[in-house]
Amino acid sequence: MKRKPNAVVLVILFAIAVCCIGGWFYFGIYGHRGTATNIQALAQVYQADNPNLGAFYTNAFLHKLRFTAPIRWHRAIWRPSVAIASQVDVVAFRRDMSAEPFVYLHAWDDQA
Repeated sequence: MKRKPNAVVLVILFAIAVCCIGGWFYFGIYGHRGTATNIQALAQVYQADNPNLGAFYTNAFLHKLRFTAPIRWHRAIWRPSVAIASQVDVVAFRRDMSAEPFVYLHAWDDQA
């Protein structure tokens, strides 16, 4: 028995819908990850999908940081946020960030 063309089209549309919804759930839960080589590349991460994150980036102290290694980033979608991890020049950090109002800023030495 031969399938009707309408049934084939409906199955294809259903498969496309399942893939789109699956992608939306996956990136909503796990977000996007990547590596930026400098601050300009990190700006694209902040300005990608959410204008509020882009506004934070333009006003952030991130422009003052001098990274010495690639910047690993993770951007969450459902709760808009960006987490970064990298290495910074400690001498420049202490000099340039001394005026910033950090609450718990201290060196993470082995103080055990």
